[in-house]
Amino acid sequence: MNIVSTRNGWLWVLQGFSIFRKSPAIWILLVLSYWSMMALLSRLPILGTVLATLSLPVFAASFAIMAHEVAIGGRLMPALLFSGFRRSPRTLLALGAMNMVAMVAVFACTYPIDGGILMGLAILGKPLPATVLPGGADSGAFMFASVVAGLLAAPVQSAFWFSPMLVAGVAGQKPLGAAQSLFYSFFACWRNWRAFIVYGATLSTVFVFIALALQLVVRSDKTLPVAMFAMVLVLLPTLFGTFYASYRDIFSPRTAPGPGTTDDTSPTSDDTPSS
Repeated sequence: MNIVSTRNGWLWVLQGFSIFRKSPAIWILLVLSYWSMMALLSRLPILGTVLATLSLPVFAASFAIMAHEVAIGGRLMPALLFSGFRRSPRTLLALGAMNMVAMVAVFACTYPIDGGILMGLAILGKPLPATVLPGGADSGAFMFASVVAGLLAAPVQSAFWFSPMLVAGVAGQKPLGAAQSLFYSFFACWRNWRAFIVYGATLSTVFVFIALALQLVVRSDKTLPVAMFAMVLVLLPTLFGTFYASYRDIFSPRTAPGPGTTDDTSPTSDDTPSS
């Protein structure tokens, strides 16, 4: 496990885009296929949400495997979308179950604050009542509940950030069990918190900048949603690429430049402890 330089956070974003631009058409096709499957599952009340949540680590591993294939110069094939089902699928599904239980517990903690409004939205998909709008009777409680949920979810999601890739043994790493993957993922994130802050800030800046640019350039109200959708089709594969870039940077030996980078932009580490 490496402790990387703070600047690596924005390099992960550059690497993610580099991975996407090598095979943009197939990346977009695979993302659309994944969205379509999740949309079909969402039509099943409750069961669909459960199945989608359980399978999330499996597909997270699949997208990381796809990114690795592109990064090493391989060919991106549609069948790779299901490659996670061939890499410790039971353990990955177990991760999905643990993530679901953990997030239900997180949102349950907000129930006494806002009477379950946030919990209903996040877990059951209930629409927000008008009372949570600015000036509404529940607006303050809802905002406070959201902050509490964010603080509680941060360590939980740190544990699950790298765990699918660690379980699947992406990039030649030795596959780990569920408990080990959660342990290493948690400490990898928190020992590299500076890089992750830069990473999050860079992603947020890119998203906001592109969204504002589209609003300025695209004048038609009918065309803007289409442009926004096209933006998401580019940014989402890039996001998947950044997950892999951060994983390879932190868990691979310091022997080669990061994926899709030159020697000038390859990540560097402040320290390289062994895991």
